[in-house]
Amino acid sequence: MTATATATRRADPLAAVRAAILAQAAADAGRTLAAADREVAARLAAAADQVARDQEAARVTAGRDATVIVDESRSKARRQARAIVLAAQQSAVEELRARARSAVSALRTDPRYPTLLARLTAIARDRLGPAAVVREHPEGGVLAEADGRRVALTLDAAGDRAVDALGRRAEELWRP
Repeated sequence: MTATATATRRADPLAAVRAAILAQAAADAGRTLAAADREVAARLAAAADQVARDQEAARVTAGRDATVIVDESRSKARRQARAIVLAAQQSAVEELRARARSAVSALRTDPRYPTLLARLTAIARDRLGPAAVVREHPEGGVLAEADGRRVALTLDAAGDRAVDALGRRAEELWRP
């Protein structure tokens, strides 16, 4: 050491105190930094745990939501399928009804048709009374009126009644 440095060191009686204070401050800073590091690590671990819990909750919620969506889609598909089946069944019944009407309408060319008209006229008068006005319907059969009441005994109605009389047996149309 030089003489000036030695003289300065001797002249500063607080140098040792300053050095002790600086050493204490450095130790305090080190402890504070270590505590801060531990706090940061604990908060990061807590945040990671929370993220993991949130992800699991999201997976569970997504699974439930997916189940609901799948169930709703299946229900919708079943309803649509049922609507298609019902429409096809209705179409089969309507086709049967059209064929029955066509077959009954063919009776107009049958030589026994006048006998059928006489029978329908008798039924109409039986229902409305002997004063009923009975006339032949343009599509076949008869229409009768008396005292504001009306009876239609048409061939189309007879074909419809024949189909209606099948009831549940009409379901055989769409069974394999």
